[in-house]
Amino acid sequence: MVWDKLDSQSFIIKSFLKINLMYYWSTISAYNLNNNIIHETVMYVLISTVILIPLSYIILRREEIK
Repeated sequence: MVWDKLDSQSFIIKSFLKINLMYYWSTISAYNLNNNIIHETVMYVLISTVILIPLSYIILRREEIK
């Protein structure tokens, strides 16, 4: 069953899916898989780049890494 086409299903199927907790879990999981993974990956790369490049420069400047 395709979750995007839930409106075209019968009333009995829609009511069962609304009562079933797995419906909400699969909806949240599908949203996270499709939308949030790319966004979070880009955010982590940007944040780590902004933090790690100056930090590594400071450490190398002080010659703490030999």
